[in-house]
Amino acid sequence: MKIGENIKELRKTHGITQEQLAENLGISFQAVSKWENNIAFPDITLIPTLAEFFGVTIDYLFACSNNISKDEPVYEVKVIQPETFSDGKEIADLLRAGKSVIINFEEMDKRVAENLLNFIMGVTYMAGGDLNRVSESSETFIITPVISATSSTEEIKLSDMPVESTSGVSFSYLKDCRTNTGDFVFDCVLMKSCNNKQSIQDYNLNGQYKSIKGTIFVPYIYSSKIIDSGIQIYGDGKLLYSTGQITGETGYINFDVDLTGIKILKIVFIGTAGNSYMDIEVGFSDTIIYKYK
Repeated sequence: MKIGENIKELRKTHGITQEQLAENLGISFQAVSKWENNIAFPDITLIPTLAEFFGVTIDYLFACSNNISKDEPVYEVKVIQPETFSDGKEIADLLRAGKSVIINFEEMDKRVAENLLNFIMGVTYMAGGDLNRVSESSETFIITPVISATSSTEEIKLSDMPVESTSGVSFSYLKDCRTNTGDFVFDCVLMKSCNNKQSIQDYNLNGQYKSIKGTIFVPYIYSSKIIDSGIQIYGDGKLLYSTGQITGETGYINFDVDLTGIKILKIVFIGTAGNSYMDIEVGFSDTIIYKYK
């Protein structure tokens, strides 16, 4: 349940860049980038503004993560002011009801805050929760219910999936990449193709996977070169998903494909560039394959 991932998803859904969001909030685009990559956490005073800007509730901002499957609980969030805190029962009851808690100690005396935090840590442990500081420099903590180990799926990054076979010029991994919208994405996979030739990656799923979801983007360096291209996803030879036409002006493309019962997954990129000898690429970010446990 990472708020940075939710901010990124909402921003993409609204079709705005990191710079545009930053301008509306009166902060730097570097700050937005750090949120989206879970390097830093928004100041607690910005949370209501973010929720209002995207037209969602604070609960939604914290709970609607791509990493939460449809079979798992969506958490509500309760903000507790430490000066009104009476005993551990309130936090324990919230956690056991599947709700998360935010507590900000910034305005408290340091010694009082430390004693209260130690007490809350004990309550959290006994109630089966997980307490984390939202960022290294923050005195704000979020307490979440621990997701049951019986959750029906596990998450596997596309870059970590064992490949059955490849043809054409295929996948490569990048720690970070600038997109054609000027944003930066991290831990992304690039799929390369020589002009008008197919690049194919096959995976043996053996019917053990539930779905694949993620985002497709155009790398900045190819925004003026890629013209009529596209990604297709096949399951056991049947077309499950197609992006349609991808050009240098295409924005983020979010996809969510059901893989129930699929034995062989095939991802195909047909890339067309202005130069017949040019290699071009599209990227995958936040792309996860969900495997049944």
